[in-house]
Amino acid sequence: MKNMVKAGARYAGILVGSILVGTLLLLLVYALPTDPMKANVRRSTEIYDYEGVYPQLMWGYKMSQLDNCTDATMLLNAIYGGEQGLIEKAMQVYRTEYSDEHQVKSLTNFANDVKAETYNVAYPRYWHGYLVILKPLLLFFDVADIRIMNMFLQMSLLFYIFYLMIKKGYNRYIVAFLTTVFLMNPVAIALSFQFSTVYYLTLLSIVFVLRRDKLSEKEVMLFFFLSGIATAYFDFLTYPLVALYIPLLFLLLKEDSWKKALYRVIVCSAVWGIGYAGMWCGKWVIGSILLQRNLFADALSRAAHYESMNYGDDRINGFQVIMKNVLVLVKWPVLFGGVGLCIYYAMQLRKNSVGRGKLHFNCLIAFGMIAVIPFVWYLLTGSHSYIHYWYTFRELSITIFAGMAGITRLTTSCGEETNEEKNTSH
Repeated sequence: MKNMVKAGARYAGILVGSILVGTLLLLLVYALPTDPMKANVRRSTEIYDYEGVYPQLMWGYKMSQLDNCTDATMLLNAIYGGEQGLIEKAMQVYRTEYSDEHQVKSLTNFANDVKAETYNVAYPRYWHGYLVILKPLLLFFDVADIRIMNMFLQMSLLFYIFYLMIKKGYNRYIVAFLTTVFLMNPVAIALSFQFSTVYYLTLLSIVFVLRRDKLSEKEVMLFFFLSGIATAYFDFLTYPLVALYIPLLFLLLKEDSWKKALYRVIVCSAVWGIGYAGMWCGKWVIGSILLQRNLFADALSRAAHYESMNYGDDRINGFQVIMKNVLVLVKWPVLFGGVGLCIYYAMQLRKNSVGRGKLHFNCLIAFGMIAVIPFVWYLLTGSHSYIHYWYTFRELSITIFAGMAGITRLTTSCGEETNEEKNTSH
């Protein structure tokens, strides 16, 4: 009990420290001059004039759709230079919009100083931690520059992960991981700021897990606690669970006992969730204290809306939400590829069964548990996952990787009992 209290106090201290550091970082970047940022955005407005609000890189494929609407919101937040005080701007996160115009048009108008009726919008329920990176970048680079750097860095991290997988002996899982990344559409992610936050956190977390041959239980818990905090700080509620479960699946590949793997899933999910929820609520707490106003009302109101099963005047159900996301991936090239992979894994299973005899499917329990989590998430975030299905579908990458990695494990090391399982089965 004493150790639990001590550990709880330690994690509470880390959470409070993260809230204070996150607030300080926002205050620092809001002290930067916005005129150079605005000038670089002005140079980029032709991109958005050409692309529009929701362009699709491959017409008819929602998985290739960009979110220029939210990116425009992020840029409007970054270049806002109102007269409010530093603390209020950092906590309220204002932007200027034009009457009867969507965010993309408002961005092009504001960046080019178009004279028309405008109004300011506050957006305090998120941390908007991406501004810690976006604002400094905009001092020196325009949107096209940042997109190219985004693509280069993300591809470099991806190739580095493949290198680590080969080096650490996980090359048999490359097909599973490559398929997962492909279905997430890394090109669309690189071209959308809002899709990039979780993707970066995921890739960096995978690098951390692969580089460390051994992690103690305390290190694992602390890592996922910090991952939850970082996701709440940087993300715009896109596909946050990917930042938890894809790295966790890589960690499970190191486990030789299904019981330990199951324990890892439960504990890591819990500490990540505490960090995520705690950091998010921390914004409302610190914002309410600094601004001397209640930020909880708006945040809780929006949370209730996202969790509801209401879509306008219509009532939706869980099956509709799930199918809306699943159908993003139901395209002929994907289906053909899926059939090919099913044949390949069926052959591997048959070969494994003939060569070793009995297959021990209990090693798939932890993988199976993770595979169903995105569907639970869709049910919990009903209207949000229904409205924004064209990017929330990326939560399904968890299911894809869990399934493919689990079967790969079954056809290799899981075809035999571990020593622990042998000792406990007699």
